[in-house]
Amino acid sequence: GGLKNWAAWHLLDKGEAMGWTQPWNETRDSELEGAWGTQTYVEFMNTSAHLYRDGFHDVPKYADHWVIIFYLRNAVESSVGCGVPVFIIWALHGFQSTKRITLICFMPFVITFFVFYLASAYMVINVGRPLVGHLLTQIIVGGLVALQAFVVLPQVGKRLKLTNIWKSVIAPYCVLVISLGALQNLVPIVSEKIKSEWVLVMFRVFGYSFMQEVFVGCVRILQRLVPVSDEAYRPEDKTFSVLPVDCLFGYW
Repeated sequence: GGLKNWAAWHLLDKGEAMGWTQPWNETRDSELEGAWGTQTYVEFMNTSAHLYRDGFHDVPKYADHWVIIFYLRNAVESSVGCGVPVFIIWALHGFQSTKRITLICFMPFVITFFVFYLASAYMVINVGRPLVGHLLTQIIVGGLVALQAFVVLPQVGKRLKLTNIWKSVIAPYCVLVISLGALQNLVPIVSEKIKSEWVLVMFRVFGYSFMQEVFVGCVRILQRLVPVSDEAYRPEDKTFSVLPVDCLFGYW
């Protein structure tokens, strides 16, 4: 949040220095009264306009260090996302007994994300565009997540002799990824379709809460399917498998 705030002020300062204006009432449905209708503003999340150098030449651009920060943030975000199953394993089975195999399997993903996103930052600064477009980036990240979930984690489970790793780690991780996709894509579409503000408020109060309960409830049910006889899982530790999805909705 702090980075986004500083980035927005950075763009506003550059826009003021170059005399750039973008009247509010030209790009928004609802007009503001009086002088507010012509106030300058920036869409600081519009990466194609403010981040890329090969288009929208009259628009204020992020400085090079903000481009690097933007892609470093993406790298950290993706690395933390891929680290969720590792964190669950550490919480369930202890860090000391699992650190070697988990770190060996986790660090290549971290290195891949940082190399990919820093290469994209270099391309934006020197060429004007990143290595690949947004859709292909999502496909690459999704492919790495699928590789981790369906290939790497089962092997980690075999090495650590975790018989219920699918129910306690892999399935909750998949639910987390699906939840993130729904929050990023489905919820904004529904919100844009709702015209009445009262209906929108009711959706945020009840619809969002219902959506949260569905995803969190799925993970809780999965934990109830883990046999009590499995000594590798203490009943009081099962909450760690539910925590990532719960935290995601709480943050959102």
